Amino acid sequence: MAPGEAKRLRQDLENEYLEGGEIAVQSDEMTFAQLAKHCQETKYCEAEYDDAGNKLFGVRDTSVYEAHLKHFKEFFGKIRLRDIKVENLRAYRNQRVRSKTKGGGNVNVGTVNREMNTLRAMLNEARINDWIPVSPFTRARPGGFCQLNFIREQTINLDKKRSSFYRLFDSRSL
Repeated sequence: MAPGEAKRLRQDLENEYLEGGEIAVQSDEMTFAQLAKHCQETKYCEAEYDDAGNKLFGVRDTSVYEAHLKHFKEFFGKIRLRDIKVENLRAYRNQRVRSKTKGGGNVNVGTVNREMNTLRAMLNEARINDWIPVSPFTRARPGGFCQLNFIREQTINLDKKRSSFYRLFDSRSL
């Protein structure tokens, strides 16, 4: 290793320690699977309520998050959290958009968008706990992952539009 590179690595490690403390340095080897386990136990677990019926933590329906976590673990699994980059997020999104459902149809774009939002929340959790210095979502173009839109054709019936316009106009003159 070149002296300049060693100096840079030492400085990076020192900065990391100053920003996140000992936890940040020790979490260097944390994998996505470990993050998924943490989130499943703390965020995406069965909701618990107090005596007044207020939700304390957890989610009402864990099945959706269990499905998300299953897909995430299949794709990211043993990857270290710090090694997840914007290109990994793009690759995941592209794979999911092209994948098929159990019934043989395409996965709905809205489903992929919700999965990406869950993934963003998980990586934010890792950031809050100082397990990663920065979430890869912050390095991406705003709206770049959760805005998968397809052009939909819309047929406009001019007679209906005209009648709606005239009804609006007539109701205002009353």
